Amino acid sequence: MATVFAGLQSAVMETATTPRWRTDEYAAGLRGWVEELLGPVRMSQTKLRAWSTVWSVEAADGRYWAKENCPSQAFEGELTALLAELVPDRVLTPVAVRDDGVFLLPHGGPVLRDVDGGQDDLEAWCRVVAEWGRVQRELVGRTPAITGAGVTALPPAGLPGWVAERADLLHSLDPGDPRHLDDQQWAAVRRSQQAVEEAAAAVAALGLPLALNHNDLHDGNAFAVEHHGHLRFFDLADAVLADPAAVLLVPLGQLPDDPHVRGRVARAWVEVWREATDEAALWRVLPHALRLAACSRQEAWMRVMDAMTEEELAEWGVAAPYWLARVAEEPLPVLPLG
Repeated sequence: MATVFAGLQSAVMETATTPRWRTDEYAAGLRGWVEELLGPVRMSQTKLRAWSTVWSVEAADGRYWAKENCPSQAFEGELTALLAELVPDRVLTPVAVRDDGVFLLPHGGPVLRDVDGGQDDLEAWCRVVAEWGRVQRELVGRTPAITGAGVTALPPAGLPGWVAERADLLHSLDPGDPRHLDDQQWAAVRRSQQAVEEAAAAVAALGLPLALNHNDLHDGNAFAVEHHGHLRFFDLADAVLADPAAVLLVPLGQLPDDPHVRGRVARAWVEVWREATDEAALWRVLPHALRLAACSRQEAWMRVMDAMTEEELAEWGVAAPYWLARVAEEPLPVLPLG
């Protein structure tokens, strides 16, 4: 255990991404690759975080976007290309994906949030979760291809052990490390072991297949311009394979604190998945699924932290214990709507 975390701690500065991504040398190399594909371009860096950098590209035939993720999430380009083959109406097709995961996308137009009344537009939220539910359904049976692209699988049956191991890992970190799970949090997570086991058993008993959890699903990650009547999604670097309902955690967490409102949005997703199982059972299992869904968020945050500088870790590292501690809390209340 100590060896594992010695590796985690030493990796922070060795693999930090932003010092490299902000250099002229990096910009020149990226421009060279893009211009091999598009000809002369104008480029500007629009995002610089430890987990990814994004560049706006202006070419003779229009706008494009170049993106590189940190190594642990470099699968996004390959995953996007795979989805463009499997569910072509649901994502943009990359112009190219480099061996190291850097990829180039055409411009997809405005996002739903910017044209449908902003973040409080419940109809937009309902549409986002329903359409992603359809993506999940269309990808059933494609798990080997998705894991082959590099996406982590978190099957419900394995999560009780996963939670216990990760709690011990984070608790063993130096208290000065932002990722440290303090004594109170650790005790709460360990006390929740029975609740986690019950949740895992309930979700597994529903018998639904693993599904692609976008893991950061919101109306800012869906293009408003329809393609064959469908929204198209992007920003898939946080994705995991998990229980299908896990994808609701992020959308429901961004809604007003009202169980009726959450129920309205959850219903849009339930209406898609009730074609595969009993609707009452979906509502009954939803609180258990939302408890386990915190594991998906924790996994995504944890895997990007060895790409952070010390300063970035000080800012973002708390996300690791925060999301793990969420499994010990009561899930967001959602009022089922009939």
